[in-house]
Amino acid sequence: MKKFIALFALFAGGAGSAVGACGAPYMIAGNITTLLSGKIARSPANCTGSGCQWQELHQASGALIEQHSGTVADPAETVGTWRVQSTGPGSDTITHTYTGGSAYTYQVKDERPTGGLTFCGSNGQFTFSVH
Repeated sequence: MKKFIALFALFAGGAGSAVGACGAPYMIAGNITTLLSGKIARSPANCTGSGCQWQELHQASGALIEQHSGTVADPAETVGTWRVQSTGPGSDTITHTYTGGSAYTYQVKDERPTGGLTFCGSNGQFTFSVH
């Protein structure tokens, strides 16, 4: 639980934010769902192991699972839910709702192959990669 609180504080506080990555055009709802459903989003982008601030599996069922290190001492845990909303052209969003905490809504920017992926929200910008 302490790791979740520390992780939540980093995520909510803007750690790992990118400068200048956000701005239209953003991904549409169907593409956000395809990008993340059944996959792990890791931040900062292309991190591994302890270099990741968070590693969240977006289960197709809507569960959000923090992967931690995946060891017996630090197992994965369900930390909340995720859902994608179609709110109109250029404004579709994903919301991460954390159990016992807050909800954070983001637009998703995809600048691959020359750039990367970014969650863009009122609490910060977070580069991430999908695995």
